[in-house]
Amino acid sequence: MKRTNKFLLVVAMMMLPGFIMTTYAQKAIELKYNLKKGSKYQSTMDMTQDVDMEVQGQSMVMNSEMNFEFDYTVTDVRADSFDLQTVINAIKMKQSVMGMDIIYDSKDTSTYNNPMVGTKISDEMNKLIGVAITTTNSVNGNVGKVDMGTLDKNNDIAKNMKSSFSQATYPNHKVKVGDSWTNDITTTGLTDMTMHMKYTLTKFNRKQAFINVEATIESPDVTAKLKGTMSGEMTVDRKTGWVVHSTFDQDFEMQMEQQGMSFPATISGSYEINSKKVN
Repeated sequence: MKRTNKFLLVVAMMMLPGFIMTTYAQKAIELKYNLKKGSKYQSTMDMTQDVDMEVQGQSMVMNSEMNFEFDYTVTDVRADSFDLQTVINAIKMKQSVMGMDIIYDSKDTSTYNNPMVGTKISDEMNKLIGVAITTTNSVNGNVGKVDMGTLDKNNDIAKNMKSSFSQATYPNHKVKVGDSWTNDITTTGLTDMTMHMKYTLTKFNRKQAFINVEATIESPDVTAKLKGTMSGEMTVDRKTGWVVHSTFDQDFEMQMEQQGMSFPATISGSYEINSKKVN
């Protein structure tokens, strides 16, 4: 009898995880930003990108690596929105093209006047360091007003601040595992792009939610036609709605037109973002 009871207990324990997962799968949860004024976060973004471009019938391959360090501060909170201040603390860039390396490091002044980088590139990068850019965001993550601080309103990188935060948007209703929602984002910068985002809740526990992301991206710009896809995953802190980790893969085809010449290119890349609360 004791052996039978022990066997039944083991079976019950083996079934328990499945029961818990089934219960979570049937439960609907709310995803939204619930941030406190004064909260601070630090994030890093690591990017790799490979570009294969055809120039006058010859193939030219460019490999790029970039690293960004960000500080975020929640400067104001309202019932349906919040203000988020973003500061880029550091940028690293390494590009390899035709056997030459182009290196820029905002923490290393010796890279500023490197003839392979050019002072214009380093000057534009340096303008971004330490500047506070403030966005007004809904609790669902949609970005409204963007205050670029001391930056020129025509700064291409700063313009994309609106789209970078919009990549984490939530529905205005509860969702269960397997449920999906969509969001369309239009970006401006070096080229205008339309992004159709699809999010799917894949699983969750008491502390975190896991979201699959798929996107189609297209540019209507006649001088730089671009079309491609993006896919990845997000890990969300359920208490605050903050994305603590995300990884994405991107694949694009691009056709550039300049001075009557056409430059076809394929672009593939990936990036990873890690973020943590520091206050």
